[in-house]
Formats: sequence, C-alpha cells, structure tokens
Amino acid sequence: MPSGMDAFQASQTGIERVQSLCHCALRAGHEVLFITHAKLLAQLHAARPTNTFERKLQQLAWIEVLAIDDFGLRPMRSPQDEDFHDLELVARRVPVL
Repeated sequence: MPSGMDAFQASQTGIERVQSLCHCALRAGHEVLFITHAKLLAQLHAARPTNTFERKLQQLAWIEVLAIDDFGLRPMRSPQDEDFHDLELVARRVPVL
C-alpha cells in the first residue's frame, strides 16, 4: 500500500475494504474474526442442541472486530433472528478496552 493511503482508499470493492480493515486491526493487536453471515448463524444454531449456545455467544462477544460478510443478503427467520439479537445483546455487555 502506498505511503499515506489508508486501507479504505486503496481498496476497490467492499470485501477488500473489510479485509483491509481486519488486517489493520490484526496488525494493531486486536482479535479479529471474518465470517459469513450464513456460517455465523449456522454455528449459533448448532450450539443450541449441544447446550453450548451461551458459551458460543460469550466467545463471539469478546472478539474485538467481528466482520460479518454477506450480512442481510437473505432474510433471517426464527430462530436465526433471535440468535443474532442475543449475540448483539451479549456484545453490548462486554466492556470496551
């Protein structure tokens, strides 16, 4: 990347901007997870029958940069919308360092 340009100016597409942001966060020492919306919802859904849902929410909430690709491309149905809402509520309770 040329000197003086930030990650957003050097990228052409949305996904490249997100990847650049994630890369900058990693280099700054932050924990980053880049995941598709479908995979995130699948992981949350899979955690319910194994009684690990709350633990999965806590793990995701402590990730400093959670980049969710393809968010909103497909409508969320119940219980997906509830799972995502639960993740948002848990993340708000985690203190910002």
